[in-house]
Amino acid sequence: MKKALIISAIILTVVSCGTARKGSASVAKEDLDPVDTGYTGDAAAAQDTTVKVYEEAVIAQLEKEKEEEGAAMPIEDQIIAYAMEYLGVPYKFGASGPKEFDCSGFTRIVFAKFGYDIPHSSVMQQKVSTPVRSYAELRRGDLVFFGSRTDIRKVGHVGIVVDVVKSGGYFTFIHASFHNGVEVQRSTLPYFLMRYIGAGRLIEEK
Repeated sequence: MKKALIISAIILTVVSCGTARKGSASVAKEDLDPVDTGYTGDAAAAQDTTVKVYEEAVIAQLEKEKEEEGAAMPIEDQIIAYAMEYLGVPYKFGASGPKEFDCSGFTRIVFAKFGYDIPHSSVMQQKVSTPVRSYAELRRGDLVFFGSRTDIRKVGHVGIVVDVVKSGGYFTFIHASFHNGVEVQRSTLPYFLMRYIGAGRLIEEK
């Protein structure tokens, strides 16, 4: 199994933003609750630049590892690489892609590419995935769930883990964000830190 992708040289400043088979495309109410971290003006431009640098580094690393390992890329790397193809695709309430997404519409279409059919609902995606009980067990390709703006204890947002930096005590994830569309974020952003609920796994261990 390939070692986890860790790009420790890149320092992200504070930035904003199932296993079933083919089925439901209904949109749940919680997915109409956009993530809005409130960044504007110069602060928004600075965090956008930092996120872009990180995204480019992740893509470069994935491409390098793909060249080194050929077609034997682990499924979680394939999922992340495919998710990265949608970077910048805009957010829209209830949208399921491929030109616009809400959060669970994005995770749904990414996993569908690899034969996983999960509901268009962050709440239901949590229910159909296998719970990841602790941060120590978190892996690339896991789904991560966050509370909504109105109720931080209720699942209202979902993303896909890109990397777990255990030495730094955080993970990065790709998701459909309200302001910037599909992008990579860091779990230490205060908005997500206080709303993190847990993670779920769709990819079976070999």
